[in-house]
Amino acid sequence: LNVLAGRHDPNVEPDLSHANHETINRALRSLFAAAMWRSAIQRRRKSHSAQLLPKLARALRLDYTRTILHLHLSGLDITQEDLQVLVQCVHELQQLQQLHLDLGFCASLTSVDELGKAWAALQQLQQLHLDLGFCASLTSVDELGKAWAALQQLQQL
Repeated sequence: LNVLAGRHDPNVEPDLSHANHETINRALRSLFAAAMWRSAIQRRRKSHSAQLLPKLARALRLDYTRTILHLHLSGLDITQEDLQVLVQCVHELQQLQQLHLDLGFCASLTSVDELGKAWAALQQLQQLHLDLGFCASLTSVDELGKAWAALQQLQQL
């Protein structure tokens, strides 16, 4: 704890109120939230798991230092509401430089326009990987093209 707070003497009482501790706690919560996102969608129909996705979303959204996000959600029954929760998170991740989002085979998705609108705010984004393959119900992707035009730092699509 002392090293995280920039103190070099391990024998000194740790300063638990140091800002670095909160930054690291947010990063760890976010790491676990991203890792559990798929499972939360798979389990959302069970009564005890119904509120898990909003909690994970909050943890992810509060990690202001996150620069990379990988979410592999292919083949899940993702609803437009699930996508909206994700959109709200992504919009807040202003330091994001790499985004890998696999939504392939998500048969329930009809539009990803809201995702495109959120991406427009990610001015640090350099790499974007989006898989929408075999999303049979998808009818609208118009906002994605508009968002890509606004991403000035984007190097890899």
